[in-house]
Amino acid sequence: MRTLVLSLIAAFVLSGCFYGTKNVSDSAETVQAAAYQHDGPPTITLYTSINNTSGAGAHSALLVNGPERILYDPAGRFRHPDAPEQADVHFGITDRVLSYFYAHHALPTHHLRIRTLIVSPEVAKQVYHLARSEGRSVDAACTNHVSNVLMQIDGWDISRTIFPRNLDKQFATIPGVTTKEIRKGDSLIP
Repeated sequence: MRTLVLSLIAAFVLSGCFYGTKNVSDSAETVQAAAYQHDGPPTITLYTSINNTSGAGAHSALLVNGPERILYDPAGRFRHPDAPEQADVHFGITDRVLSYFYAHHALPTHHLRIRTLIVSPEVAKQVYHLARSEGRSVDAACTNHVSNVLMQIDGWDISRTIFPRNLDKQFATIPGVTTKEIRKGDSLIP
């Protein structure tokens, strides 16, 4: 039993998102003032931070270009003054703010895998609302929350997981997903 408990604790720590996050809740007025709608198609983008040495997943986050462009970053530590936050959802995600998010994850020790899927406006709206209603994540539970959002979409074969690489592999099986990776020194322009 002790081995099982220690294994589960190690899995949470190694799965990433173990950052000591703060409960950030900017005002509704600040969030509304930052609202941004990207002019591209409705998309869902899964971000997976991957350790360059071990290949282990370190973090999962979700970008939704739906009714507005938001970044769901559960248990994450990304902060930007132009991206107010409520319950792990960041608003005002312009390309400039997104480039800061990329720089936050494309480090000498980690790279960022980006998987994007063009979806219908209805699916984008559904994921947008699911992410906003998911609530704040506790430490080490980023992938659990992101997978919970994605597994609710009809036709997507996503199951709940705590492992970022596992979710990354599941999301990659959805027809139409495109993939790119960003490493330290790469262009950070979305």
